[in-house]
Amino acid sequence: MRELSDHVTDAGWAEHVSQRLTDREEQALARSIQRGSPFGDDAWTVQTVKQLDLESTIKPRGRPRKTENGSGTFFCPAITGGLTAPE
Repeated sequence: MRELSDHVTDAGWAEHVSQRLTDREEQALARSIQRGSPFGDDAWTVQTVKQLDLESTIKPRGRPRKTENGSGTFFCPAITGGLTAPE
């Protein structure tokens, strides 16, 4: 993220905000808009997320993926007719 330095004056403000964003900044801004999360450098974002209780906006969406050991496997006795879980 670009730093807004103290030397940016009213006269330099328009030039500063008119600069084209880098590809990385554009992607971060799009992600921020899509998820409703704060947009800024990492330290500020983490601080703001904690202050405003916005943790869900920076966590991955959806169910956690299954691991290689099979945890997360769905087993319901009502569906399997009371059979035991696979080992």
